[in-house]
Amino acid sequence: MYTIEHKTIQTAARVLAGSFAGDPGTAGTLEGLPSEKKTKLLNRHAVLHIRYAAKQGLLHLLDDDPRAFMIGGESSAESLYAELKLKLKIVLISLPVLGFRDFFRLIQNTRKLAAANDLSWYKGLVPKRHYRLKIIAVDPSLRGTGAFRRLITPALEHADKHGLPVVLETHNPANVGLYEHFGFELVKTLGSPGLALEQFCMVRKAVDG
Repeated sequence: MYTIEHKTIQTAARVLAGSFAGDPGTAGTLEGLPSEKKTKLLNRHAVLHIRYAAKQGLLHLLDDDPRAFMIGGESSAESLYAELKLKLKIVLISLPVLGFRDFFRLIQNTRKLAAANDLSWYKGLVPKRHYRLKIIAVDPSLRGTGAFRRLITPALEHADKHGLPVVLETHNPANVGLYEHFGFELVKTLGSPGLALEQFCMVRKAVDG
């Protein structure tokens, strides 16, 4: 049974909500919603994601500091059942926060952006066993301290040790060069004509023997 302090959850959730707020994918999904509802929704979703990541063993804090963390792990740590439960909880939280009209607007936005929001893009491109890097979030107070490098390096070393490719996706074009610096290659860009949002799909190849 996992345990995580309430204060840790709340701090990490605040940092994650801030990261969500600056993400182009999130901005597109929440387009047209009242600002106060956006903030409340992001905060609620962030708490759910942190709890889920902790329970699945996917939450990695930097020096036990919830202001900087990575969410990711081997594919074996992911559970389809747990992910379905998470999605259901997201729906159950979103509806009362938004109300029916704004909830359906959220659904419409999600459908409109579907071509640039595929979380299964890597299937068929990498082996069944791989490492998936989902989120790296660093509080503004820790930016410029090397926190990002210190978070990602252990994951990459683990993948290299076990001969695993690492996959990730981002909607922020500014992140592409950053991840390329750590050995990732842009293998696919998802989107459609007239759609402002793009999903950049990246793979860091497994190290042989």
